[in-house]
Amino acid sequence: MNIAIIDDQPLLRMAIKSFLIESIPSLQVFEAKNGSEALELIDRTKMHVMLLDLAMPEMDGFEFLVNLQKKRGKNFKIIAFTFYNDSAVIHRLLRLGVDGHLTKDSHPEMVKKTIEVVMEGKLFFSSDI
Repeated sequence: MNIAIIDDQPLLRMAIKSFLIESIPSLQVFEAKNGSEALELIDRTKMHVMLLDLAMPEMDGFEFLVNLQKKRGKNFKIIAFTFYNDSAVIHRLLRLGVDGHLTKDSHPEMVKKTIEVVMEGKLFFSSDI
């Protein structure tokens, strides 16, 4: 399975990557620090799941999702991984085609569970929503 972590915080990307590599067998992890890099990444790689931060410099997660809808379509699952958890944001994410939502203060095991659920074709949103 191929997973992309899109977040502007290198330490957070590294921590998530380490956890996922230990937790999910046969995993390849790709990284990008903003939406622009994420668009380049999806042109070069085949991925199955993307963990997408919403608040990033240059091109944030919302802008990335709009560009993805307009230009490329989506052939992988997207989990918004952010501190935003109000209903207006969730509705906007659903309209933009996100498959799941997880807050950054979630337990690491919840990241793994969310990936498993969206890979089964189901939507998953953190319980604090």
